[in-house]
Amino acid sequence: MAFQLAIMKGLNHPFSKNDEAAGRKWLHSFLRRHQELSLRKPQSTSMARIRGFKQENVIKFFDIYEPLMNIINHSPNRLYNCDETDLTVIQHEVNKLVSLKGKRQVGSVSSAERGSLVTGVT
Repeated sequence: MAFQLAIMKGLNHPFSKNDEAAGRKWLHSFLRRHQELSLRKPQSTSMARIRGFKQENVIKFFDIYEPLMNIINHSPNRLYNCDETDLTVIQHEVNKLVSLKGKRQVGSVSSAERGSLVTGVT
């Protein structure tokens, strides 16, 4: 993006015209100048999950969840949070991206992949 911006603005630049990229040295200098940013590995999210996360689906979830909580009638200290993670047998390299430091989740869209997937709940 830095290369494209320099070309659009007609600026003199030391960037590689063959690679059409700014390069690692420029990136490290940029990150040193903007210490609120860092390189992060994004957590991939499938397009199907993104499409399914709509307000109407969240409302449907709570329309089911709230009556069940009233039926169960447990106090909040009896509720436990659990999270799932997945491990795939397909190896793929994840490109890092620049994000604000301290941001808890950084995501990227991924396509569905073939292969085995193991899900763990903790």
